[in-house]
Order: sequence, then structure tokens, then C-alpha cells
Amino acid sequence: MRQDGEVDYDLARLGTREFEHLVQGLAVQVLGANVQVFGDGRDGGREATFDGMTRYPNSHKPWDGYGVVQAKFFQRPRDPAANATWLITEISAEAEQWLDRRRREVGNTRRPEYMIFATNVVLSPVPGVGGIDKVNDVLETVAAAMGLSGWALWHHDQICRFLDGHANIRRAYAALTTPGDVLSRLVDLVPESARLGPSLIRHVTKSMLAGEYVRLDQAGDRSDHPLPLSQVAIDLPAVTVDAPPRQIPAVATFVVNRGNEVWRPSTGCASPHLVVVGGPGQGKSTLGQLICQIYRAALLADRPAHSLGPRAAALLTTLSDGLSGLDLPPVISRRWPIQVDLSAYGDALAADKTESLLAYLASEVSRAGERVDVHDMRMWLRNWPWLLVLDGLDEVAAVSSRSAVTQGIDEFLVDAADLDADVLIVATTRPQGYAEQFSPIYYQHLELRLLTVEEAVDYGQRLAQARHADAPHRIDEVTDRVRAAATEHVTARLMQSPLQVTIMSLLLERRSRAPRDRYTLFAAYYDTIYGREVAKPGPTAALLDEQRVHVHALHEAVALRLHIQAERNGEAQSLLAQDELLRMAEGRLLAEGHVGAVASDLAHRLVKASTHRLVLLVPLRQSAVGFEVRSLQEFMAARAITAGDTDGILKRLVRIACSPHWRNTWLLAAGRLFTDREHMRSDLMTLIEQVDHDGMINSITLPGAALALDLLHDDVAIRAPHFQAMIADRALRLLRLGPGDHIRQLAQALMPMYIENARVAELVKYSIDLAGQSSGRQGVAAVHLLTEWTQHTGGQTEWAQNCLVRVVSTLTRQQHDAVIVLENVYGYRVPRLAEDKFDDQMLSGRTSSRASNMIGALIDIATDLPSHEDLRERARHVLLELMDHETSTANFDRKITALVIPLMNAQHPENQFALALIEQLAQLSVLCELRYWPQADYLRKLVRELSERTSAGLSVN
Repeated sequence: MRQDGEVDYDLARLGTREFEHLVQGLAVQVLGANVQVFGDGRDGGREATFDGMTRYPNSHKPWDGYGVVQAKFFQRPRDPAANATWLITEISAEAEQWLDRRRREVGNTRRPEYMIFATNVVLSPVPGVGGIDKVNDVLETVAAAMGLSGWALWHHDQICRFLDGHANIRRAYAALTTPGDVLSRLVDLVPESARLGPSLIRHVTKSMLAGEYVRLDQAGDRSDHPLPLSQVAIDLPAVTVDAPPRQIPAVATFVVNRGNEVWRPSTGCASPHLVVVGGPGQGKSTLGQLICQIYRAALLADRPAHSLGPRAAALLTTLSDGLSGLDLPPVISRRWPIQVDLSAYGDALAADKTESLLAYLASEVSRAGERVDVHDMRMWLRNWPWLLVLDGLDEVAAVSSRSAVTQGIDEFLVDAADLDADVLIVATTRPQGYAEQFSPIYYQHLELRLLTVEEAVDYGQRLAQARHADAPHRIDEVTDRVRAAATEHVTARLMQSPLQVTIMSLLLERRSRAPRDRYTLFAAYYDTIYGREVAKPGPTAALLDEQRVHVHALHEAVALRLHIQAERNGEAQSLLAQDELLRMAEGRLLAEGHVGAVASDLAHRLVKASTHRLVLLVPLRQSAVGFEVRSLQEFMAARAITAGDTDGILKRLVRIACSPHWRNTWLLAAGRLFTDREHMRSDLMTLIEQVDHDGMINSITLPGAALALDLLHDDVAIRAPHFQAMIADRALRLLRLGPGDHIRQLAQALMPMYIENARVAELVKYSIDLAGQSSGRQGVAAVHLLTEWTQHTGGQTEWAQNCLVRVVSTLTRQQHDAVIVLENVYGYRVPRLAEDKFDDQMLSGRTSSRASNMIGALIDIATDLPSHEDLRERARHVLLELMDHETSTANFDRKITALVIPLMNAQHPENQFALALIEQLAQLSVLCELRYWPQADYLRKLVRELSERTSAGLSVN
């Protein structure tokens, strides 16, 4: 606030694009409704134009005619004299361009009668010699040369006064234009939100403290000092899912750049929201935590240190220093950040189906000690830009809960649109079981990329520096071991995610060689943690040493129970009451022959040692414990389901084989069988084979082949080339499905094995040759796999290139059209020997129907579905009716899920009707023409999602 009572604004923070948008918004407000604004790109020297009567400069002598508004943004304004010199140069150059157009009569550029030049620079107001008068003199000359009837200069101070007078524009850009301590100036910027200022400052500060450390922070650290996020965080790489895919070197940087724009619906902008898709341990939640910390640091950067409290002030300093090493862009729009655990929100909805996301956010803020209600949150949403991180859709396992969560998010966006809110959503999920519940129409999808060797070594070095800051020789030693493991092919594949690198670096502090498969990696990690605690002096170490078998069994039993609970509606958070944990421990001890008070006392000591020393099970809520890292819970659950006799293990594995919730646990369990239960390897191969023959739906979607592909990625058979070839053989059956993401994953998994395992190479050549001879979808899948090899793995085999040329030369017209779609979807350039082979009309538009234009094509296909009985005929008509009223897959997904899931859980005949609906969808996927393979791929995913979500899972007993 200036001494004259007027608010000052930092227009230099905006950047060129947002300054242009600000000028456009002010032009509409100041000049009137007959203003036309121009989007990004070539605008012929115009940010906006107006035509006809205006209300400027005043109602007595308004401008009436055609005029142009031009913005001139100076990135680094200097002193007023230098600013004036720069602006005069810019205006003179702009005028010369207009005059040149007129001389050459270029295009249809209309001659303006009025011109406004808007700039962010400060000009001196001194009469006669100041910058304002100097620029006006130049404008007067320009006006005479161009024959203007009127002109105006909107310099920095003039724009500030416009902002004072137009609250809606001021509010829209407050987070970008406010200098200094932004939250303390809410009374000047948005008076209606001033009451919330102190509460929100405290919430941001408390949230910054809560997000100080990374998860898995105490693992393997002898000093038990947690690892600060600011010291070890990395900005993860990703790739866009749109066509053609684009590399995103740093997701947090991408988010900040997107967040620096104004995204209010009234601006006419597209939807800005993002979905980050990544596998177990790839760092999705930590990335969300990092992004929120970036915005918290930006909001608090100018707060007086004494107002934050000593620890928060110190953290702000270290956090800002650490973030500076990530090479992030400056945060221009200081959004209010909040991270939502979607599993917790799902549980809240299960308890109260009417609770909105805004109400849930109000309760979360209030839980931190600040009293706010839904009305407060609506007002804050209207007046200030938000960053909303929605973390872990995949952890909402129950279908009814997931549907309620996505509906709650949709309703929140309705509220945001009604309030003209500037909100940026970043959602995260695993790919398993994800069927684009966040529609690609409204959310841009980013897939986290696996870490390269260099990125893995760099992250390992950051961990070593954080853990051994006082021992440089240990930093070098651990880093050298991490580098050696990352450059060895077998272990490099176990260092492709932040969690894997974290575990590997901790292990390599105590051992010189790394594990060679994922299950062994987790097992070695657990053994390291256990060994560390047992080696310490004192009675707790002795207790852990003597009672190993009970501690192991307790962790496994708790993990299994929590993972079973997480499937249920209302229990997605996976928490176990402390009292129940004690009962479980005591029950085991009693079953093992301990009696009475002895069992009770020992149970208390084991629980305390497990939750306070081993730090895998940790207190997450008052009087409740859980696994802070989900992958560790899944590892322990895998140990639990692979305990006991062979028949029992196989029954459990069969029961959860098709469940996305249990997928990572199933893979870790398979890893244990290959490592510790060698006699069960053949049984596992038979199980995978049988899964694909278990009913019509499985025979179409091939979930067993998908499991085999995941096993290849996990390297479970790295020590058994014979079984590795057997798994590859089963995974290669995915070629039968035609092209799609599964083929890309198959190509990535098979390439190293093709080089190292002669039997795998033979199987790959045979399968590709056989598929290439097909006139159907398998031939297109062969082209997809070979193209992926030659374009994304460096063309490492001459055979792949030659085979691709041969297969492409034999394509039918239908396959040819399908390959065109393949090029468009994945950004490939498939070599075609005979470009004019099909010289008639090519595939119209060369576009794929992945989303909004898919439903119409499916209606025609569904009309021709066979129906031989009343139930199937009814199912066909229901599908037709659903598709006829929807234009997007997101809405169709939601409606078909809401229809099918309750019926699947009902009694016959409703259950049979739901099964008939799913079977009809499966038949649709088979009947799609080759060029509609994206529709077929979508339908198979939907069918698999519906059938997997209705699988029985496991019971606590």
C-alpha cells in the first residue's frame, strides 16, 4: 500500500503472455463490450480491437470507431528514463510496421482510427522532461503519421489505477501482481477474504512443516535422522500420453509453468488439469508433496521470520535453498496448495455420502487448528488461485468409493466454474486398474518415465550426501557402488524408480553387490533394517533377535489384513487400531504356547519394538498404525499369501490374479516363489495359462498374458532362462489383441531378453513372423512392436528392421488404415515401401477415436451384436441407450460402472444381466474394424476393469 492509500502492483511478475491477457481483460472493462480479444499467436500487432461506440476516455467525448490495443511488456524494467527510451523504440518500430503495411497494402489489415499502447514499465511524471511526456510526444507524431483520431498510453501507474477500479480483474491477477507478503495484503486485494488471511497463513505454515520429510525417511539411517525433502527431492521426468508423445524433462517445472497462467473459465482457456500416472514407487506422492512445498515456500517467502515461529522460519530457509538446486522457474502465480489423500476422501464419503470435496477440504483445514467452513472455502476459491493435488486414485479400491470420489471431484469443478475460480488440479494414480476416470478431454495425462542410469546415480548421490554429510569418504563409497549397480544391466532394471534407488542405496551401504530381482530387493531391504536394529545394544535389540519369527509373522499378518481392508468401501486408508494390533500379537503368542500375562507382556514389547524401531509399521493417526510406504505393505502381504502349503498358496494366487488392487502384491508373491519356492515355478506357469481360459471374457482380454508381461518387467526369472522363455511365450500372446499400450510395454520388456536369451529370441521371431502373416489385428500388432523396437530402442537388431519392412509390404488395405491410426496415436513414422499402394481415399482425417468421438462408432457396431436370448437382447439395448446419450468415454465409463457394479453384487438374475452386459462389451471389442483398434483397446480395458473390480479378492480369515 502506498502512502496515498492506493495499492501498488508488481506488473513485471506477469510475463509477456499474462500481461497481454491482463491488458485484454482491462480493455473489455474500460472500453466496453464491443472489444474483441485475440488469442496466442500472430495477431497483426493487436492484443485486442474495438469497433463502434466506447465509454473511453469519458462519457462526454467517447471514442467511436475502429481501434487497436497493443501491449508492450519489458521483462526487466529499469529506471524510468531507460524505460522511456525502450518504450519509444518499441512504439516507433510498431508504428513503422503499421505504416509499411499501408504502403504495401498487405493483407486485409484495417486501418485503425484509435490506438492504445499498454505497458508494464514505470515512467517519470515530471512535466516536460519526464518519460510520460516524452512518450506522449512520440505518440502524437505517430498519430499524425497514421491519421489517428485518438490515442492513449496506459503506463504502469495507469494500469494500477484501472486495477483499483475493477475488482474482478484485480482479483483474477492478485496472486501474480502483488509484491511482498501477499497473504498479509488480502485486505487490500480481496477485502471479502481478509478474515481468512491469518488462518490460511497458519495452515500453509503448518502444512510446510508436515511436508518437511520424505516417506521412508528413517529407513536404514543409523542415526535415525529423517531425510528432508529439500535435500533429496528430484524433479521427475515424464512423457505425455497425447499424440505424438512429448518428453517432459521435469514434471514439477511443467506444473509451475502451467500454474503461472490464469485459468479462470471466463478467460475462455482450455482445461489446465493434469493426471500423473506412475507405477509403484515411482514417486507420485512425493512429487505431489514437492509441488505443494514449492508453492508453500513461494507464499511464505516474504513473511517476516518472527511471524512464522523459529522452526518454520528455519525450514523455509533450508527449503528455499534446496529448491533452488532443482532449476525451477519462478513461481509467479502464488497459488494456495493443498494435497488430498483420495483414499481418505473415499472413506469420508463412505461415512457421509453427501460430503462435498469443499466440505472435506474445510474439515481438513480445520483439523490443523483453523476454523473454516464451506462458505469460507467457496469464498477463498473464488478470490484466490488454487493448486489442488489429488493423490492416489488407485488406492481407492472399492468401485463404489471410486465412483463417489470421481463424482465428488466433478461436482467440485462445477462449483469452481460457478465461482469463475482459477484452480489447477494435479491428480496421481497407478496405471493398474486405471480406466481414464479422469477424462483425457479435461485432463492432460503424463506418464512418469523410468529413471535413466545418469538420473538414478544422481539421485543415489543426493541420498548419500544427505545421509553422510559429515563423512565425505562414505558419500564417495556409496555413490561408486550405486554407479556400479546402475551400469550393470541386471541390477540397472532395479534402479528405475526413486523408491528402488532409495532402497538400493541403503543396501549398498552395507553390502558391495546389489540384489538382482524386485522381490529380493525388498527382502534384502527388510533384512537390512532388521539387522541394523538387532546390532544395536540394549534389551530391544535382544528382543528383536530372539523373537524374529513372531515379528516377521506380525508384519505379514498386519499387511495382509490392511490390504484386504483397503478393498472395502470406507477403509481405503489401511489403518489398524493399536488395540487390534496388540490383540493380533497376543493371539499369535497364545497360539504358539505362551500363556496369560507372559503373552500379554511380550505382545506389548513386540508391538513397541515393531512400530518404534523397525519403522515399517508406524503410527499414522492417533491410536492407529499402518505402513507409510504402500509398496512395503504389499511386500509383506506377498509374504503372507505365499506362506503355508502349495495348494493354499495357489488358491490365493488364483483368487487375486485378476485384481488390480492386488497386482503388485501378486507380482511380489510370484517373485518369492521363484526365489524361495522353486518347486512351485511350473505351477505358476500353469496358473497363468489357465487364467486366460477361465470364461469368455478372459479369453478376449487375456489377463494371464498381461500378468506374464508384468513378470517379465519384474525379472522374476532372471536366474532361470528356461522359465524366462516360458513367461515370454505367454506374454507374446498379447499380439492377439492388436496394437495398443500393451504392445509398447511388451517391446520394452522383450528387447534385453532377445539379446541375452537365445530361446526368447527364437520365440520372438516365430511369434512376429506368425503374426505378420495374419490379415487381422495380429499383423498390425506386429508392425507396432517392430516399430517400437526400431524407433524407441535404437534399432538394435537388423532382423527387426528387415522384418518390419517385410510385414509392412504385405499389409491389406484394412491393416494399412490401422497403421495410419497407429502413426497418429503414437507419433511414429512407419516405413511403407509402396506409398501409392492404396491411392484411393486414405483414412479420413488420419485421426484416432480415443475419446470424444468413440461412442458414435460403437453404436453402429453394437447394433449388429448377436442376441439369442432375452437377457442378452436386453443387455444390448441398454448398451445402445447408454452410448446414444453419451459423447465421451468418461461419462460412458461412469454410467456403465454405476449400472454394472451394483448388479454384480446382487442376486440372480441381476447378477447374470450384469455379466451379459460385460460380455456384450467384450464382443464389441472383437467386432471393431481394424482401423478402430483404439476403440477395441478401450473396450478391452473397460471390460477388464469391470470384471477385475468384481473379482472376489481375499477375506481376512
